[in-house]
Amino acid sequence: MLAGVVEALLASVALAALLTGVGVALRVLLSGRLTLPDSAAVSAGLGAAVLSVVVALSFRLVGTSVRLLALVLATCVVLLVAGAVRGLRAAADRPGLLRAWVGHVANPADALSAVLAVVLMSRLLPLGLTFWTSGPGDWHRYVASVQVWLSGEVGEPAFEGVHSGDFLDTQLDRALSEKPLVTALLLASTRTLGVADFQLLTPITLVLLWIAFAAAGHVVARRVGVGRATAMLAVAATTASLLPMWPAYAAQVGHLAVVAGAFTWLVVLAAPRRGRLAGALVGGVALAFTAGANISVVGGVTLVLAALGVWVQLRDRSSRSAAAAVVGTGLVAGVLLLPYLPWFVRAISVQAAGTEGSAIPLASPLGFVGLQVSLLASAPLAQAVVSWGALGAVALLLARPARAWTESGRWAALVAGAAGATVIGLSLAFGPSNYAVAKTVMVIVAVVMPFALAAAVARLLGLLPRHRPAVLSAAAALAVAAVVLAWQDGSPALAGARPELGALADDARLRDLERVTIDIDDYAANAMASVIVPTRRIVMARATYANADPPVGDVFLTTDRQASAEGSEVLADLGGDYVLVRRDLTLGTGVLEVGTDPSAAAHLYGYWQDPPGARIWTTATVNWFVGDLEPALVGRDLVLTFTGVGIEDGRPDRVVEAFVGDQAVGSTRVRAGTDSELVVPVPAESVPDDGRLAVRLVSAGPLHPWEVATPEYSLETVVVEVAGP
Repeated sequence: MLAGVVEALLASVALAALLTGVGVALRVLLSGRLTLPDSAAVSAGLGAAVLSVVVALSFRLVGTSVRLLALVLATCVVLLVAGAVRGLRAAADRPGLLRAWVGHVANPADALSAVLAVVLMSRLLPLGLTFWTSGPGDWHRYVASVQVWLSGEVGEPAFEGVHSGDFLDTQLDRALSEKPLVTALLLASTRTLGVADFQLLTPITLVLLWIAFAAAGHVVARRVGVGRATAMLAVAATTASLLPMWPAYAAQVGHLAVVAGAFTWLVVLAAPRRGRLAGALVGGVALAFTAGANISVVGGVTLVLAALGVWVQLRDRSSRSAAAAVVGTGLVAGVLLLPYLPWFVRAISVQAAGTEGSAIPLASPLGFVGLQVSLLASAPLAQAVVSWGALGAVALLLARPARAWTESGRWAALVAGAAGATVIGLSLAFGPSNYAVAKTVMVIVAVVMPFALAAAVARLLGLLPRHRPAVLSAAAALAVAAVVLAWQDGSPALAGARPELGALADDARLRDLERVTIDIDDYAANAMASVIVPTRRIVMARATYANADPPVGDVFLTTDRQASAEGSEVLADLGGDYVLVRRDLTLGTGVLEVGTDPSAAAHLYGYWQDPPGARIWTTATVNWFVGDLEPALVGRDLVLTFTGVGIEDGRPDRVVEAFVGDQAVGSTRVRAGTDSELVVPVPAESVPDDGRLAVRLVSAGPLHPWEVATPEYSLETVVVEVAGP
């Protein structure tokens, strides 16, 4: 356990040092044109933005990323050395300057943010450098995107050469359309630090949380005019609360990058500057990182971020100057991201639809600061949507210039109005229980509410100067309660951890194989095995985000319990619960009791489950029945008859179609609670010479990990007969 903590923290510190070094080099280059806070975390946020933008543009424009990455890092080293030499010379004449540089690294807000991030991740740190998730299991997709980008680089295998079928198509589509700036950051991290891509989840999460909390603390303290400690209490009670922290525990690195990038951008906007160019360029890079990390989320909160970006500057500037700064950073970000415009159009079309079943909180202080037991412990959805609409309407009315409000007050109301309008608009467009709405609310709570809570605390301190200890104690209690609730919500992520799976990356027995089919009855492990196993060719026979493909050959990576149940020959014990097996898929005439016979169920691929006391049922919309025909059946016409029962879940009937190759050979309507029969004629010419028969069963409806517990239909028997005499 201690070894895991040390391993995870060392990798996190190394990543933080890398990003901070790049950010400090940028600050040396600026030479006083932009006065940013003395904060290593803010420098790390800038470093993450610079590295990501450079690597992403290099990949998009040149087709490679490693060479330019090396050039950027070398340039940063030169700048750091030059800055250090200049700083030491100046320190000889001004002893206080050296103390200031030490303060840059040992900033109290940075330290508090680091402690807060470690506390929230404390359940997961003992796991070391492994993966975990409390949600649908997106981490393998982030890793696959890095592997796609590295395809063809020196020493890296071609992703297209390792994978095939729908898994390959799905991952290529994702890698070349979604979250390019996060892919770039992960690529730069794995190539620079030497940590395997699949091992970066804990370090990248910890560092992004540190950047987000610290940058938020700095900009909240500066804009609201409160002390750093008070600002950090506001951040802990909002940005570190349950609702914004859910994506962190669900391994949604893109969402975290949006929050960290947004706060870094706000810090740059609020910083004193000499001229507009430096602020526009640096702010544009930070905004490009934010938008490129998850364009659909940023697109949803554009109005909120724009209004907030103006408001954070109003302490030192007019609204016209502040708006010009926001527009300037937006133009720079737009130019930097222009090569990715086709990717973003594709990503928005895919992600905007979202998924049903996500709750949103009331537009109230309790909902805002995340003091709820779980994500589902919110008000009825209709009430929640109405509350957000009311918030937006009232705020917009108060923001009218005719009101006797200060300019800052009007823009603050515009921020709240934009938040309400955004939530109500998205709810009308997609439905109030849609994940597209929920993830937008998560960003609004994380980014907007620290300012609101800090301002409320400051107001109370002004009204009740004699009760300052009581006010701060109440704020501290609120922060502790929010963090504890968020920390408790991280426990499901432990259930999604599979530390022993990472050892397979160095297993020579897997590396020496020409091909292996992965079929692990554990969604998270099955998905992650696809990007960990070092075999030259990999077939995914169980559904992930992609549909399953039929197995190739007879060597499978599976679990010991699966092998025992089906009676497969174990070729190698790989450690943990993982084994290499040889499955006998021989198929003759007769009746296969797939609903009760585990050995017969070994012919089924897709996403079949066999819960205790229940029939075997599938949660995928594309499934396979696969068998190696006995020699006497090869070259003969066959008829397969599938019998099953529709699941009684209140959904409409499902039409299930059967395909052999690309040819549709049968269909049936599956009714809830009713026996159904699907007759599949198999022409002799549709079966390859090796006798491997693969029948594809397709039912209507989308495949998504949120639905892995939603059964499509059950299957009881498969009858194999020879057609005709």
